[in-house]
Amino acid sequence: PHPINRVARERWLRHHLVENPALVGAEVLRPADPARPRAGLRDAAVAVAVGERPDGSPIVVGASVGVDLEAVPDAADARLRHAPDADLVVVVPPRDDHAVTRDLAALLARPAEVVTVAGPWPS
Repeated sequence: PHPINRVARERWLRHHLVENPALVGAEVLRPADPARPRAGLRDAAVAVAVGERPDGSPIVVGASVGVDLEAVPDAADARLRHAPDADLVVVVPPRDDHAVTRDLAALLARPAEVVTVAGPWPS
């Protein structure tokens, strides 16, 4: 695969979720700014989306690719920034579904749900 196919995959995953919000139990999602800006094009950073569930309750989604120990804290910070009362869902591809991500999500004062969604990129 060409190296450009590996750049900003978390944003590619977020785009897939915005186009298919039901994958995370949402009615609608739209991209949002992260709480911490991305340092550079090649640096990993959680890609954030905000929206609503079918019942109208708020949801914040943080998409991450790879094992990123900052993904859960960054997603939690994004929830605090955009919708403090929202459900938080951290989305990772199935191959990146590691226990440490789930453990970190469970340790939050308001725990996050971790959902796996296959990436839209070619395998």
